[in-house]
Amino acid sequence: MLNQKSLSPKASPRGEAVRRSLTDEVSSEGRMRCAMPALVFLSQGYKLELQIQSKLQQIADLRALATQVHSYSSTEPVSHTRDVTAMQSTVAKIVEEEQILNAKIDALVDAKREIREVIDCVEDVTLRLILEKRHLLFQPWEEIAIDLGITSRWAKDRHKEALKVVERILEEAQG
Repeated sequence: MLNQKSLSPKASPRGEAVRRSLTDEVSSEGRMRCAMPALVFLSQGYKLELQIQSKLQQIADLRALATQVHSYSSTEPVSHTRDVTAMQSTVAKIVEEEQILNAKIDALVDAKREIREVIDCVEDVTLRLILEKRHLLFQPWEEIAIDLGITSRWAKDRHKEALKVVERILEEAQG
């Protein structure tokens, strides 16, 4: 269990929130689940972001399909009534996809909050900035390096160091 003494003075106020959000839940068999590695924990947000972008594209495609106008050239008589049921079905599918999207956005917001709380416990400002830029803003290494005035290689090396710090924070939260 993460206690106030295990965190830096700067991060202490967040210690309890981090502990609450990271404490393992008891599974239905009564066993504790294993803590996830630091990189897996920090990468949750990026994976959710990709899922959200994909879902937005799917919704845009459905909307485009729903609004397409088809013209038929045929000698057979044409009914001038629209197929309302097909349109209702398409609208229902769009609404369903939007509900899934909203759930993913909620999950992303929650994941980013938890990730931010853990990153805030990192004392070293440079390590904290690298973690924030990589795992909350999803910036590429080159952009992080330019922003911090360092090389990409050095940013990656410092990131490895930061992951070790996060791993210790996560272990303390579990322990």
